[in-house]
Amino acid sequence: MKNMLFSPGAAGFFLQDMDAPADAVEVSAEVEAFLRQAIIWGAEEFLFSGESVSVAYPAHLQEYATDNKAPTQYPATQAS
Repeated sequence: MKNMLFSPGAAGFFLQDMDAPADAVEVSAEVEAFLRQAIIWGAEEFLFSGESVSVAYPAHLQEYATDNKAPTQYPATQAS
């Protein structure tokens, strides 16, 4: 199975055969699952850096997302 493409600007997923936006990047199944969950929580900013992805939530959701441990980073950082 091919990996999906994700467009941060469109906050959408595309099959590799589709005409995806220029900002679309290939994501693994694990990253796709993380992004889908973050979008459900309301994430609207997506930052890709090598093998990691981070998301940010709008100001009006920030407290709710923090209090309820919304996903913010893939891979998840380990609490010490």
